[in-house]
Amino acid sequence: MRTFLQFLVLSIFAISCDTVVFDNPQPADVTPINKIEKKYSGIYIDCENDTLIITTSTISFHSNGKENKAILGSNAILKPYKKQYVLSVLDSSQYGNLWVCFPMQLINDSLYLYFADYGDLEKVEKEFGPFAANKSYFSSEGKRVKIIFSPKNSSDFEGLVNAGLFNKKASFVLVKQ
Repeated sequence: MRTFLQFLVLSIFAISCDTVVFDNPQPADVTPINKIEKKYSGIYIDCENDTLIITTSTISFHSNGKENKAILGSNAILKPYKKQYVLSVLDSSQYGNLWVCFPMQLINDSLYLYFADYGDLEKVEKEFGPFAANKSYFSSEGKRVKIIFSPKNSSDFEGLVNAGLFNKKASFVLVKQ
């Protein structure tokens, strides 16, 4: 879980080196919402006692005495997707303003955040490239270092989801609403 938490802190809060990102908040053709549903609001903890605090307009991650915050309409966009949400967090990098996307699912008192975490970007391009337009960037040594997906609509995004692009899941349990 520690790997995810480091990933979450780095990617959600704009100092990312993520390798799988999007050119726009996802799904591309869905209107963002400006408030998180009240049923998501609360304090969640994971198995390492790190804390995720969700209000109607922010998602804050607390670990080892440090807080990092995603603010809807500022560095984060929330869009409905099926009966859940996709949190898209701004990642300003040398490649421009890109978005790291996290499908979110609330089941009873458990919050699940799904994310893409791959070491082999060649495999990502081969497996998921057919589902949405994408662009790869390479290091000076010729190694693929970043893939930017550009789904045009919900169907393209759903193709990526159904194909398994979001291959990891972090679990948090609600401790106080």
